Amino acid sequence: MRLICTTRTSRPFQLKETFERKPPPYAILSHRWGDDEITFQDMCNENSNKKHTQGYEKMRRFVERAAHDGYDYAWMDTCCINKESSAELSEAINSMFRWYQLAKKCYAYLVDVPPNNVQEGLYEDLENSQWFKRGWTLQELIAPSDLTFLASDWTDIGSKDMLAPLIHKWTRIDETVLRDSSQLSRFSIAGRMSWASERETTRIEDIAYCLMGIFNVNMPLLYGEGERAFIRLQEEIIKESDDQTIFAWRRSAEFDDWFPEQTGLLAQSPTDFKHSGKMVPFHFLKENTPFSITNRGINLTLPLYSRDSVRQGHCTLVLQVCDLSGHYAKIVGVRLEPNTDGSGQYIRTSTSLDTTLLHELSNDRALETVYVAKSFVTSKRMLRERLLDEPHIFRYTDALNPHSHHDQSLDRPGDDPSKNLILCFDGKVGPELSDQKSNIDKIRHMLDYSGGAQLCYYSKTNKEYKSIMIRSYKWLSENYTFKDNIFVFGFCTGAEIAHEFARMVEYVGVPFYIQDIDTVLENAWLIYQSWNSNLNSDKDKDRSKYWHMIDFREQRCRPADRVKFLGLYDTTENVLWPGQGGRTVAHTIRHAISMDEKQPALRPIRMKDRNKLILSEVGYGSLPIENKDSQSIQDVFFPGGHADIGGVATFRSTETLSLGHIPLAWMVNEAIKSGLHFEDYKLKKEFRLAGQLHKSSLENVELCRSLYLASIQGAIHDTWNLEKKSLSSIVSQKIGKWLSAYSINFQYAYPGLGKLTIPSHHPRRLCVRDSVHLSVVLRMREHRKDYRPQNLQYYGKDWLSLDHPALESLVSLEANGFSFQ
Repeated sequence: MRLICTTRTSRPFQLKETFERKPPPYAILSHRWGDDEITFQDMCNENSNKKHTQGYEKMRRFVERAAHDGYDYAWMDTCCINKESSAELSEAINSMFRWYQLAKKCYAYLVDVPPNNVQEGLYEDLENSQWFKRGWTLQELIAPSDLTFLASDWTDIGSKDMLAPLIHKWTRIDETVLRDSSQLSRFSIAGRMSWASERETTRIEDIAYCLMGIFNVNMPLLYGEGERAFIRLQEEIIKESDDQTIFAWRRSAEFDDWFPEQTGLLAQSPTDFKHSGKMVPFHFLKENTPFSITNRGINLTLPLYSRDSVRQGHCTLVLQVCDLSGHYAKIVGVRLEPNTDGSGQYIRTSTSLDTTLLHELSNDRALETVYVAKSFVTSKRMLRERLLDEPHIFRYTDALNPHSHHDQSLDRPGDDPSKNLILCFDGKVGPELSDQKSNIDKIRHMLDYSGGAQLCYYSKTNKEYKSIMIRSYKWLSENYTFKDNIFVFGFCTGAEIAHEFARMVEYVGVPFYIQDIDTVLENAWLIYQSWNSNLNSDKDKDRSKYWHMIDFREQRCRPADRVKFLGLYDTTENVLWPGQGGRTVAHTIRHAISMDEKQPALRPIRMKDRNKLILSEVGYGSLPIENKDSQSIQDVFFPGGHADIGGVATFRSTETLSLGHIPLAWMVNEAIKSGLHFEDYKLKKEFRLAGQLHKSSLENVELCRSLYLASIQGAIHDTWNLEKKSLSSIVSQKIGKWLSAYSINFQYAYPGLGKLTIPSHHPRRLCVRDSVHLSVVLRMREHRKDYRPQNLQYYGKDWLSLDHPALESLVSLEANGFSFQ
């Protein structure tokens, strides 16, 4: 290799030949080529007229920077390689990755990133730099051990190590590789290919040549071969690796195009791996037979899974590959069909992958040896014309026909246990609360995900309620199989979405996950909303729309049981969309409500109030969809404001547990009783426990003590201050208490004027059928006169004297119809 001497000599920028085996310490430059770069020939010609060009200035600044940092030698691709020699060019390109690895220092000069004293603006320019979009700069990013980014004026932007988290976000390249290129072999072929999927090169062949170092392979350069270069690259990789993710490419994140497309087993470019970054090897076979390139195609010995089809011979080749891009790992297969030329060769029939395979089916199936074409070119238009008149029957994992699902035994092979599907809708709002995890977020992080027995979907809510519902329903449709248990949790507006989601499962069911699933879900939503938004407006129309919904359910959906558990935190009156409401449907409904929230905009909605609508919903008792078992519903009031109940209030460092942990512990314990599983160590970490937990509940003496302290010491947010200060303040408080009770009474006596009559800072109304958590009573008993929830003062004479010692006993409270949890 040649190096530029950075020290002053009689001849500026003198080149020196050196042995690659043991080169002197040198700096190296990574950059994008311009129109007037200095070439090897210019370096040899002392009379070159390029000394006033931008290319010469770039070289001069680079050499000066290297010398300033203590390096006697530097390397720059434009002038250190004689590109007129094809042999030297081929050798250099095959050695490029290694040369960047050997360099003691690498400078990445970004001509399109101006200097900027504002860090956010600088990083935005850095992210948008063309340097991150070019093919050759991928290896120049990964290979160097010490890389510094330079702005257009040659000032420092930052080091690769410092910027690694941002670079990972922009490029999806793992930080481990960014910090140590020797870790490349730990990552799958498909994963590494995906890093180059959105990068470009000027010449078609270079998209293959620039990746040789990433995969540690070598091959001769044949400019003019076009896309054949990338095929050759894959062939060289196959010679060195048994990683089958090289076959796990897909041109779309979706399952399959409406029309199949015949193609080869190898990809045409790195772009085909854009959606395959999470493919990893998964060696589930006891015996691994090597695969190889032959003159009949690629020879593989793997399970071959035949599918029912109107066209004979269709099958799926099960790869030893696992897709980790979803909520749980999936076995990956490639769809094949025999070549019609009689060669005994198979052709890949889809540019997507089959991820609906069951591991058990793949593992038990006998191995078969097949030959699959490396590449196959046909006219997609002719293929579509040939298939226009052929019927298409789509099948999913459960082998159910979307138009005939009466045989439920086909839904799950064997005696596989059901799994828990958990959907979490988080209504956490407010920038001041952004650093606090809500109780919904805490629940999903404490779940036990081992063994794939529980899968979780999490979404933050906003005004785009329709898209939230459809996305979550799509996830359920993709993962649901018969007898699975559905758990739904929600906070604030997220609780409203959780309520509507449970209703859709009840009335619509779970659509089959078929090719046009987005259209099916859109129709499902429209049909449901057409009925739900006009309940009781016109009985005949209600019944017609109801039966239209049932007809859709029978034709397009799988039979689904009612939601097993619905856990809600402080459901409020905020109306997200027209027609929301109706009775809440789930086997078990648990609703934690704030005792102390006084904001009118956050009035609670009780689930028991909604279920009084059970007789008013069209056709109840006479329609088959309504014949469900009884429900267990609890609306329970807890101490604290809306933010406390949701777990998003600021947590004081002096507190062992906050008030938000009380409804969290209650909800977790109720969910455990319904069959939800949590990780013990995660529960202990969240509740700061040292002892062991009970197998079937959250019961623990240590936890009880901590929750007791939280009940009496936890800070309440958004409450009326009842501390005694002066005579005037006492009088104001007494008047305020009376006005509160009067306003609440007036609200429910005249519901049409309810929201208009309640001013700000008035408490929520408490009904005799409501349950009050013991933590409320404990706080009242501990604080005596300082904590007296005004909503408890409305009912009866016994409630007008809450300072009475009778509070030590619960007898007077229970006599008024209140129950205590």
